[in-house]
Amino acid sequence: MLRRLIEQAIDFYSDFFSRFGLTRTDIRRRAEKFAEPTHQLNQLLAAELEGIAEGARCHLFDIYALTARYEIIFSEVALGECSNVFVGAGRSTTSTVLLGQNWDWRPEVAAFRVILRSRCEDGPDHVVISEVGQPGKFGLNSPGIGVVAAGLDCTAKEATGDQLYVGLHRTVLQCQTLIEAKNMLLNHAPVATVNMIIAEASGSGFEIEFTPAGPIGRDLAAEDLYWHTNHCRESNEPTSFANSVRRGQRWSKLTDGQRTVSPWNLAHWLGDREGEDSICQTSTRDDLRISSLETLSSLVLDLRSRTLWATAGPSHRAPYRPYRLQQQHAAWCL
Repeated sequence: MLRRLIEQAIDFYSDFFSRFGLTRTDIRRRAEKFAEPTHQLNQLLAAELEGIAEGARCHLFDIYALTARYEIIFSEVALGECSNVFVGAGRSTTSTVLLGQNWDWRPEVAAFRVILRSRCEDGPDHVVISEVGQPGKFGLNSPGIGVVAAGLDCTAKEATGDQLYVGLHRTVLQCQTLIEAKNMLLNHAPVATVNMIIAEASGSGFEIEFTPAGPIGRDLAAEDLYWHTNHCRESNEPTSFANSVRRGQRWSKLTDGQRTVSPWNLAHWLGDREGEDSICQTSTRDDLRISSLETLSSLVLDLRSRTLWATAGPSHRAPYRPYRLQQQHAAWCL
C-alpha cells in the first residue's frame, strides 16, 4: 500500500545523502552493517524489515538505510532534532502518564509521514508514527508502554553500541513491562547519541541518555514532570547546540510552577512559538540549507486510553487527531 511513498523516500534520501558525497552504493554499504546487529537484537524486527523490502519491491539495504537515516546523516552533520516530555500520572489531570514529542526534521519528509496501527500475533499490538519504510518511530503498545526520543549532541557523534535507535524503539514496543523495556535498552546501546523516554500507563517511566561514555539513566516517578531537548541533562557532556540550550530554557519557563498538566497544556507547550528558538519549529519548503528543520508532527501519547494524538505539521497551525489502538488495523498518510 505504501510502496510508491517508500520509493519517494528512498529517492529523497539518495539525493540528500549525495550532498555529502555519498552514492547509492555508499548508502547501502553503510546500511548493511546494521543487518547483523538487528538480527542479534530482534529477529522479528529483522523479518519485518525484510517484509517491508519485499512488499515495497525495494532492495533490503535501501530499507535499512531509511531506518538508519539518522545514523548515516549524523556521522556527517549534527543537527538539533526534536523535544520530548514526560508527565507522571500524579501530575496529569487524567491520572495517567502523558508523553509529548515534537518530531523535527526536514520539511520534505512531510510528504511521506505515516501512522501505522498493527495487530500482532507474535507480540503486543502497537500504534506508531514514522517515515514510510521504517518499522516505527514514536508510539505506544497494547500493554501501555510508550516511547519518545530526541537526538543528543555530545563530544563524539556515536554512543557505545551497534544498534539502530529506531530498531530499539520498535523493540521497546514488543515489551510487556517497563522493566523489560528498561533492561533491554541498558543492555543494547545504539550507535547514535540519543535520548529516550519510556513509560507505562500505571504511572512511572525511565529516561536514558546514550552518550560516548555509555548509557546514563534516570527513573521517572509519578510526580515528575521532565523535558528533554538535544543536550544531556543527566551526564556532564558539553554541547555545541546553543539552540537546544535555549529551547531547554524555554521548556523550563513553560513548565515552571505547573502543578498539574492536562493534555491541552502539553499540546500548548509543543505548539509554542515564543521567540526565535521556540519549541515548535517552522521552515519554508524552498530553504535548502541542511540546518532547515520543521516540526513534522506534534504528539501527545495518552497511555491509559492507548491513544496517540498527532498533528500533520507544526502544531501551532495543525489540529490534533486521535489514533486509537483499539480500532482496526490501518495505515494513514498524514
